Amino acid sequence: MYKWYIMIDQILNIDNWQLVPMEKQVAIAKQNSEKKENLPAQGWQNISRTISPLALYKYLNARFGPPNGFVMFLKNPTSDNIIHWQYALSTKDSFINIWGKTSVLEFSIKTSDNTTLSNNDWDALVSNIKKDFKKYDKEMKEVQSKFEQWSLFINPFTRIEHTLQGYIQQLEKLNLEEVQTGTPKSKEDINKYQKDLEKWTKNISKAASLGTTIRMLCPVMAESFINLILLVFRKDEYKNDERLYEGLIRDHIDIRVKTLHLHCTCFPNQIDYSSNAFKKFHTLMNKRNDFLHGNIDPYKLIVEDVWFDQNTIPLFENDEGMIRRMMRNYCTNVERSKAIEDFQTISDLIELILMAMDSNSLKIFVQLMSDRMPGINKKTKRLGVLFPSDKLVEGFVY
Repeated sequence: MYKWYIMIDQILNIDNWQLVPMEKQVAIAKQNSEKKENLPAQGWQNISRTISPLALYKYLNARFGPPNGFVMFLKNPTSDNIIHWQYALSTKDSFINIWGKTSVLEFSIKTSDNTTLSNNDWDALVSNIKKDFKKYDKEMKEVQSKFEQWSLFINPFTRIEHTLQGYIQQLEKLNLEEVQTGTPKSKEDINKYQKDLEKWTKNISKAASLGTTIRMLCPVMAESFINLILLVFRKDEYKNDERLYEGLIRDHIDIRVKTLHLHCTCFPNQIDYSSNAFKKFHTLMNKRNDFLHGNIDPYKLIVEDVWFDQNTIPLFENDEGMIRRMMRNYCTNVERSKAIEDFQTISDLIELILMAMDSNSLKIFVQLMSDRMPGINKKTKRLGVLFPSDKLVEGFVY
């Protein structure tokens, strides 16, 4: 039988796998660094999601114990790593590294004579591992019973805040200065005026859409912020009674703010609702129904009067075209200044509430409120930042 076939058979027969002691890993690394011609390792990545990283880790842990790879001594003692775990294994004539990475699960195999594994060989290897799960089923369940289970969820406050920041940036960049009128002296003047007028009307329309969206979302942002505080710092009675908690977050928002110190563990004192920041917030929230429920009160949106003679002859006090008349007033009640002011009102309320927290809670919450995808512990219901979403890094090898 050919030597290369024997070597591949040794690798595919996973009963042959053994742990590589740390001393040997260091010696191999030193030996490889001293060699000018180092045999390259062959790699396989779990791009097609053929095998579960959780299942594979449980299997390796049940069979060999905790990860033993050299990277375990180099990684940060947090979840902020590109490589989270490594198993260093061997057969008679090969070394096998299995890496649990942020991006994708990866195998690396180096043989003494650089024997090449085909795609079919890799498929067979993964298949053999998955078949071996049954043999270690009991041990794998025992391993998993020691894990902490968390659920990742999308942070609605962060998503809304980022959305609003993006809309405000777009709104601030728009040129809303009205096109000047004049007596055209040439065809070029007429064409330029028509283009400028068209651009102005488009900018006004976009500003109205952005202003409306911002003013509608600001109250939602405020509610998501308050509810995130209640979720993170709610007292035990609300953690243990979902009905009680649901009643709490459905209360009027001004009441929720005024009673945060009663229901949460992070406020030494009551929020100062006599402050100007709270008063402006309360006024904003009282007006939100007009936006959120589509309330139509024409008297709040009047911009000009028109008279009709003989039912069909419109008469305006000011002489100008309908396009200008409409577009100049199209942003009524959703003006750029009002939209930005609403966002500032919510920002001021957020600052008021954050400054009322104790220092330790403030530190925890500032991290959570800026995290796009925090986690909640299934058992304790504790929330935490599990991954650094402000600097996500993934590594691939092609």
